[in-house]
Amino acid sequence: MVVFGGTGMQKERSAAGAGLCCPNWNLTISEGGLEGEGAFVAQFGVDKEQIGRSVVEKWSGLCEGGECNSCSNQIIGWFVNKDNKSDILTKDQGLSFSQLYSSLLETRGRFGQSSHDYSETRLSCYGIDDMWFAMMYSFGDVGPFLSGFSMFAIILYFVTSSDSGSLIIDIISANGDQEPPVLQRLFWALVEGATATALLAAGGTHSLKALQTASVITGLPYTILLCFMCVSLWRALAMEVGDIDPFGPDFAFTILDPFTSIRPALWGNIIREIFTTPLTLYRVMLKMNNTRCSAMLMSAVATVTWLSFVVLFIAEFTTAVTGLFGLALVFYCFFVTLVASVRASLRLDKEIVGNPVEDFFCCLVLYPVVSVQMSETLFGSGPVQLMPRLQPDLEAEKLAV
Repeated sequence: MVVFGGTGMQKERSAAGAGLCCPNWNLTISEGGLEGEGAFVAQFGVDKEQIGRSVVEKWSGLCEGGECNSCSNQIIGWFVNKDNKSDILTKDQGLSFSQLYSSLLETRGRFGQSSHDYSETRLSCYGIDDMWFAMMYSFGDVGPFLSGFSMFAIILYFVTSSDSGSLIIDIISANGDQEPPVLQRLFWALVEGATATALLAAGGTHSLKALQTASVITGLPYTILLCFMCVSLWRALAMEVGDIDPFGPDFAFTILDPFTSIRPALWGNIIREIFTTPLTLYRVMLKMNNTRCSAMLMSAVATVTWLSFVVLFIAEFTTAVTGLFGLALVFYCFFVTLVASVRASLRLDKEIVGNPVEDFFCCLVLYPVVSVQMSETLFGSGPVQLMPRLQPDLEAEKLAV
């Protein structure tokens, strides 16, 4: 539903209103097999047209684990009782239980999740691989076309992605040559394809999921870096057109300074601020001429939200209660918002270039560094005044030569 957004949610609600649900049919049943029709009659000695709900529910061949869930029992009741509600599942009206069994065999377990014409589909019952095609077929007669077109688009996406990857690897292996040999590029394309085929052949879907997880984990740090790069690009363009003074005041040190220099004292302060940031907020607000009451209130709320985050985060892994991590994340975002608001006030007071979004994301990722940054700016060396780089006097150099 997240993938399809509002359309998926609308389809889900409509299908639920029509009575579609997620049955737990036994996907291993087969006509005439050990648990097929012959076994059913041999076990109960009755014709399926004449059986009742109690016999159906006890038959171990129809549902997984020998027990039907509420959805399966509901659908079985429709057909045993020849209820008109079964019309949405089949083209014919008033079908009996034998037709239910036949339809179940034909659809291989999808019976009950979608209407006979796929106009109504319970997307949440399908796996990730089948959900897309169920969504496409729910659009009626154009469903097969949309399904085929989406497959073509997916293939085109992978082909172009593989071609781009082969070009990049080819340029690197050719020592940066922007026009590498075509045969070499073809070689890398074949190697990529062979590697992907070997992974799928060796581990199947499990290896593919492991590769996807590794890709997400590897790309996550770059997502954070891209946020900083976007802000840097915006600031550089603003400086280029003269909207921002590139030599104005700045914080005592930048957010990334602790990671690009060896400063043990600064590192110690950052570790301390992991636990004492609410106290720093109190001191900073007093220094900026806020009332003692407002400073104490800010510090108290920050303390409560930070402690709530820590307690709920620990409880998620030490207690049987589930779902506490989401609540802990809410308290953490609330705490980060408080720190970001104080940083924004300090920035405006000292006329430091920035914006509230930048303040929030800096605090979200590195709130201890932000806390030390504010403390050093107010109680330490103070704001740094950037100086323009001196341009050499070319005429003087020529005379000297």
